[in-house]
Amino acid sequence: MTSQTLPKKKKLTVERLFRSKTPGSSIETDYEGPAKERLLPDLLDGQYTTYDNVHALATDYKVVSHSEALAYLPEETEPIDVTVGISTKANIKIKTRESVCLDSYMDYKKGFVLNTGCSIWSLDFCPKTPSKDSHPDIHYLAVAGYKSPYPELHSLDLHQPTGSYLNCIQIWRFDLSVKGAQRVPVLDMCLLHDYGVVIDAKWCPYGAYEETVESTDPNVLPKLGILAAAFGDSMPRALVIPHPEAIRALHPKVKDSQTVYMQIREARCVFHAPAIKPTVLSWAGDSRISCGTYSGQIIIWDAKTALKKGLKKDDKAAQSDSIILNTIVHDSAISGLVWRGMVDPVEYISTSLDGYMKICNSKDPFINMTFARSRAIMYKAVWMPQSDNICHNDADNMLHATHTGNTDYFKTGTRFFDSVGKLWDMSTCEPHTFLAASSADGMVRILNVHQLRRKGMQQTQRMVYALLYDKDTNKYTYVDGVRAMECDFNKFLPTRNRFVEAYYLISRVAWNPNRFASPWLASGAVSGLCRVDFTGVGHEWLMD
Repeated sequence: MTSQTLPKKKKLTVERLFRSKTPGSSIETDYEGPAKERLLPDLLDGQYTTYDNVHALATDYKVVSHSEALAYLPEETEPIDVTVGISTKANIKIKTRESVCLDSYMDYKKGFVLNTGCSIWSLDFCPKTPSKDSHPDIHYLAVAGYKSPYPELHSLDLHQPTGSYLNCIQIWRFDLSVKGAQRVPVLDMCLLHDYGVVIDAKWCPYGAYEETVESTDPNVLPKLGILAAAFGDSMPRALVIPHPEAIRALHPKVKDSQTVYMQIREARCVFHAPAIKPTVLSWAGDSRISCGTYSGQIIIWDAKTALKKGLKKDDKAAQSDSIILNTIVHDSAISGLVWRGMVDPVEYISTSLDGYMKICNSKDPFINMTFARSRAIMYKAVWMPQSDNICHNDADNMLHATHTGNTDYFKTGTRFFDSVGKLWDMSTCEPHTFLAASSADGMVRILNVHQLRRKGMQQTQRMVYALLYDKDTNKYTYVDGVRAMECDFNKFLPTRNRFVEAYYLISRVAWNPNRFASPWLASGAVSGLCRVDFTGVGHEWLMD
């Protein structure tokens, strides 16, 4: 064969490179936010249900008055002084456990600001089942962490004996309709407990929501969802949370505008393993709960069997049977644990304070792959939905996306932006391809990982907001209205000392997993402030 008859090598354009990876049609042209007409396919078809025979029990909780709940709640300190607005600034004071609507201060802005009163380290929207949901605009957000805002701090090797630290999990109710004037969010329910600080809390990712239950037993109640949480007493638990409306029906004196305070008498499942100190928690589909620990272990429990039968701390035989896997993966505390996919996933990513990011298959757990190594702490990594891309940070606070599947192009990775503060948290959402990231510099950003790079331009990001703090006046300021910009814009921002006080640190960020509310993004700070923002683009969101 002569050189003239050799097949010509394909010339791949940048456009083809990115389009070959996209899980949906035309999504690579979305730069500022998710478009309703270009949401990804619904893999669960909106109908999937699970735990049909697991319901909330009234005997697991005790409804108490506000005065009885005060010992568990964050102290009602002075209202937080916050400045909001774009062209016209407004100074507002938000009392503890109260909220405001942002459309009262900014035109064309849909969002809310909450003063939770606690240092936020857990933030998660409750997934709803469309076939059982009679109020699709109503959504619930679980918020938890330390009882007091910054500067309350705790070490990773924390252990608080049960009963030594009173705390609560807040569940806020939102009307997330984008049509017309907004309604102020309310603190719908407070779960009171003595298990210590809440290290992490996650809802069962799908199928557990219900509004009615077929039972003649008044003790059986419909469940809002199943919330798994890791606490300061070193014991993860699974709580079957009753629907707030079912509690109000059982206690008519509690009005719709009042918060339901419920003391947890007994968790449905208490997961226990010798000498563990949880640092992160994650669901593996709907049937398993996994936990990363201070010593570098990853433990996986059989949640489905445990929830059906109940799991007590002292039942040693059942505790042993419930553990599917207990293996050491890292040399130091695990900071992130994320599974790939929603239904029965087998692969997970773990990140650690040892600077390693590892990928492991739970069916072959003792052989893991070191995917990346950094000279700094690896805080988080995420799988992008319905694709082979992994996003993670490095020692220089850069956000990287790496394509792990087959590719016909030599470049498998993309650098998206340089953060001027440490990236603390990242979140993805199954209905769209936007990644949200929060950082120690007070910024919350979103970007389309599958975006089409335009010729002569860098990757595009959107800054949802930036949080500033003036220590002299004890005043917070939200910077809004920043248009989408090239990611290299961060190079022109002043670099903040990563060891300064963390009043503006955004510790958690979470997308709403429900399909037609997926553009709503929640972000929480250690100051106790929580923002919920609508990031969708296009007039389709205003249509039924």
